[in-house]
Amino acid sequence: MSDDLRAEVDALLARVRQLEDREEIARVIWNYSFLLDTGQWNEVPAAVYSEDGMDVHSEDTDPPMITEGRTAMRDFFRYTMPHFDGTQHFTGPSMIDLDGDTAKARTYLFASHWMKTGKGTGPVRPADCIMALAYDDELVRTAAGWRVSKRRLHAFGPGSSLAVGFMPDFCMPAVGGNLYGAPRQADEEADRT
Repeated sequence: MSDDLRAEVDALLARVRQLEDREEIARVIWNYSFLLDTGQWNEVPAAVYSEDGMDVHSEDTDPPMITEGRTAMRDFFRYTMPHFDGTQHFTGPSMIDLDGDTAKARTYLFASHWMKTGKGTGPVRPADCIMALAYDDELVRTAAGWRVSKRRLHAFGPGSSLAVGFMPDFCMPAVGGNLYGAPRQADEEADRT
């Protein structure tokens, strides 16, 4: 095989590996939603996070909702998820940047939550709250495949992540706060006057 052909084959193999990495990363991110929404939250830490992974749900709560390590994450999901009759995390496509055995990904989502103490009546009712969020993930390649090493939730909307409905007390203040620091329209208008 000529040197030129070998270089072309190597470049093609590198591109295929990047495509496979992106697909696996997207599946890990989407699997988080599937496992939560199907009541398999005990599986989330090992299926989604690295052994020492970190989840920053909110830095603004007292105490902050920052969880480190798979055992603590399992405890976190065992505490939070039983509050819900159901959830549905609708994730958009992920923007993924690869750098060898590490990666960064940003994924927009809407997360619907039905509380066990919801205000609706009967088994069919609107969601108690829908949150407009983004996941900012740092990922690492492990022996078991790609895993999230750090996840930060970011909220959108005026002062909270709440799109519609009722925010449960244990999520106050708004999950994730406004960690992107996007200027608020009211703030911009006040600055102009």
